[in-house]
Amino acid sequence: MFYKKSAALIVATASLCVPTVSQASLGIASAQNCMECHAVDRHFNAPSFRQIGARYKGDKTAQDRLAKKVLTGGGGQWGPNSMPPQIITKSDAQKVVAWILTLK
Repeated sequence: MFYKKSAALIVATASLCVPTVSQASLGIASAQNCMECHAVDRHFNAPSFRQIGARYKGDKTAQDRLAKKVLTGGGGQWGPNSMPPQIITKSDAQKVVAWILTLK
């Protein structure tokens, strides 16, 4: 019985140490300086991640288009400010965009 409880405790504790997809993606966004212009919940210098997620909700092509925009830059969809190309891997851009599209 002791071993079963210990094993359950180890599994529960280990799960707290593994970052979730959202934590990992927010970490990537923070490390890549996305947070200098974007915030999760409020319009700052650029639209919030929640605003972006809401605008593209249900758009099946949004993830690829937005990841490309992160890599190449863009502007005009949210006002006069434009986003310069970001120095980020395609994989990390895809992860961050996928996370943003889950926000409501």
